[in-house]
Amino acid sequence: TDDGTCVSVIEGCTVSNSLNYNSSANTDDGSCVAKVMGCTDSLAYNYNALANLNDNSCQPIILGCTDINAFNYDSYALEDDNSCVEYVYGCTNSLSFNYNELANTDDYSCENILYGCTESNSLNYNYLANTDDGTCIAIVVGCTVSNSLNYDSSANTDDGSCVAQILGCTDSLAYNYNVLANVNDNSCQTIILGCTDINAYNYDSYALEDDNSCVEYLYGCTNSLSFNYNPQANTDDYSCKNILYGCIDDSALNYNYLANSDDGSCVSIVEGCNDYMAINYSSIANVDDGSCEYPVGGCKNELYIEFDIEAQFSDGSCERLIVTGCINSLFIEFNPLANVDDNSCETVRVEGCTSQIADNYNPLANDDIGTCTFNDVMTELSSVNDSLIVLNDMVINCSATLEPIYIDLVNGWNTIGFTLRNPQDVVETLGPIVDQIKIIKNNDGQFYWPEMGPFNQIGDFIPGQGYLLKMNSSLESYYFPIIE
Repeated sequence: TDDGTCVSVIEGCTVSNSLNYNSSANTDDGSCVAKVMGCTDSLAYNYNALANLNDNSCQPIILGCTDINAFNYDSYALEDDNSCVEYVYGCTNSLSFNYNELANTDDYSCENILYGCTESNSLNYNYLANTDDGTCIAIVVGCTVSNSLNYDSSANTDDGSCVAQILGCTDSLAYNYNVLANVNDNSCQTIILGCTDINAYNYDSYALEDDNSCVEYLYGCTNSLSFNYNPQANTDDYSCKNILYGCIDDSALNYNYLANSDDGSCVSIVEGCNDYMAINYSSIANVDDGSCEYPVGGCKNELYIEFDIEAQFSDGSCERLIVTGCINSLFIEFNPLANVDDNSCETVRVEGCTSQIADNYNPLANDDIGTCTFNDVMTELSSVNDSLIVLNDMVINCSATLEPIYIDLVNGWNTIGFTLRNPQDVVETLGPIVDQIKIIKNNDGQFYWPEMGPFNQIGDFIPGQGYLLKMNSSLESYYFPIIE
């Protein structure tokens, strides 16, 4: 039976620091791609073909002349674009007679009449000049190339000491230290130690040098609150099980096959009969072993039609007293109260007036049907009627003098029958011993429970009916009192 805990398999990369990590996946399919930091721009100068995650270190390719001996040498150029131009000396003064438009470097060969400095030890000495114009400048030796590392802005005469600027990382402790660089371009990358094994649990894609700290994957339950928590595991394998408390002893009565942690609630199995109605009822049994034995109830009084010779106790089923006689209404011996024929039927019934003093007397009749008519005997009939009333009172008084039937009641359950001839209210009848009664039930399961108040489901005791009575204590020689 599905308990609703099924989880669908979703394949994908489950390593959280992978480039293609899938947070929805619960089953690794081996597709994880490690992160490799670097410049991913193929047009950049420092493009890294192995990198799959840009670290913003890309340097654009600067094209230009990289020949330091060329006229148009560019110290910032990173790649030669074949644009280098050789030095061409000549007269570059377009006003001079010997001006050379191809020259890119003046050789002071211009032959024009020029005013200039005529002092030979001056920076701007002009050996061609023939008229000093007071512009002579003293020679200051140094590096005059402005983009040189040692450029001297005060120098006006280059002494060949210029050192070209080479950009790069100048930190000897950096991962990308450039021994040729003399100008730091802030591109230095710190050496990051860590695990560089992509198959290790603690692989660090940012690490540049392995420090022997790699740890293998160890799968297991990583939830410390779970039943099968593995403190050695570093990677969850989705095997965690919730702690379920209960009885884990499979021989116990309340064994719980779902439980994995015992809560001390186990109850030992005690077999026996646990039906309190049985004669071998065991109060300590918690598992019925089918051994219950029940007494056979029935009518045990031979004077009743319902008499059962196999009955072990009276269950109140005795209802009809055996009355023998003629049960055929066509005979004069017919007894309407009889329920067992005793072969006493002899005389066929002849209806009519049987009174010899009646006006319509029938000498053949043997069954008077009340059709007699009288004229002279009314006084005598009244006297007879008075005698019948007296006789009825005597019968009633006689029934009240019947000897009581004594019953011994034990502590616990008793099976009793109501021994009086007339119905009586249960509450009133049991009033004298109500403190000793726990509960009483009839055959229909209706009850009177004194502890719950005067509520009476049974109503009246019925003569001959059986009842189950539970006593709080024993009572000897009890008999039902007659309630007037």
